[in-house]
Amino acid sequence: MNQKTNTLVLVGAILSIIGIIVVFPILIIYVWFLFYLTIPATIATFILSILCLVPSLRNNKGLVIATGIFALFWAGLIPGILLLVGAAKN
Repeated sequence: MNQKTNTLVLVGAILSIIGIIVVFPILIIYVWFLFYLTIPATIATFILSILCLVPSLRNNKGLVIATGIFALFWAGLIPGILLLVGAAKN
């Protein structure tokens, strides 16, 4: 496959993973009343971010957009914006 590497998607996915690792304990401590919403959404964002790092799935526009939307809410604004812009560039 001769696919161009999209650096925005790579950086966004890596920042999303780092953001989840940093934010996850804070969410558990301070947002305990949303426990059943917070844990699954954060885990889904983490898994989607890891899938965006897989070379064969990196250019999948739907996956990157979904990860960007999840990352906006659960990982941080910068990773989400980078993923959405990277998906739009494809």
